Amino acid sequence: MRRVDRIVELVDGPTVLDLGVVQHSAENAHNDDWLHARLVDAFEDVVGVDYLEAEVKKLNRQGYNVISADVETMDLPVTADTVVIGELIEHLSNPGMMLDRVHEHLTPHGTVIISTPNPWLFAHVRRLAQGTLKINDEHTAWYGPVVLGQLLERHGYTVDRIEYTGPSHAGISGVLQRLGVDGLGNTTILCVAST
Repeated sequence: MRRVDRIVELVDGPTVLDLGVVQHSAENAHNDDWLHARLVDAFEDVVGVDYLEAEVKKLNRQGYNVISADVETMDLPVTADTVVIGELIEHLSNPGMMLDRVHEHLTPHGTVIISTPNPWLFAHVRRLAQGTLKINDEHTAWYGPVVLGQLLERHGYTVDRIEYTGPSHAGISGVLQRLGVDGLGNTTILCVAST
């Protein structure tokens, strides 16, 4: 299943705080796979957050409710049932600071959903072995399930589930998906945690 579809299934609204909405450029708002638009379509009250101020202004002109703020230091007038952190944690210098701020923006017993690239995807492992692995130069870390769970627990969350998701693949990754070897066959790790 695609990452965006699975995240929308896991969200518990009606109020959602979506962190890191810009995804590099406001032009991605025209993408069918843009997470924030899917959340806005599915839930009553969705607020986005991103530190790219010019891009935030563009999204607000398009009718989205997005606040310009640094997720590691944010102090917003928003309390959400679910906070979505989609493909963002691997970009941060201080992810623990963000998780502490998220606590302050969640309702009691609120939910956090984090998605991050799967470092154990067979294609990555193969490229690493071949010396051809390319990593987004904006990434500061890769998170596997154990490390992601440890980080969340250190910041007061209870990990409810960790799963893998991603589109159907061809080749060896596709075979691994069909065999249920999710850790090697899927592109994304999804983690659901609660306070």
